[in-house]
Amino acid sequence: MGYLLFCDVDEQGNITDALSGVNIIPSRQYDYFFFTMDEGVVEDVSQYKVDLEARQLILKEGVYYGGTNIA
Repeated sequence: MGYLLFCDVDEQGNITDALSGVNIIPSRQYDYFFFTMDEGVVEDVSQYKVDLEARQLILKEGVYYGGTNIA
């Protein structure tokens, strides 16, 4: 099952507001939309940010994911 993530970001790509779930319809326009199969992303979206150049959702630097330190 996939998850939808709608989010707004600041100038550095940090997520400032988000709406996520399986079958959701946002009531307003968001800056970005992502589809992911990873439930962990929607469980703790604060661990992620948007790479503004690549327009991709990425794990923040220094955050541990699956036992690995992402730097």
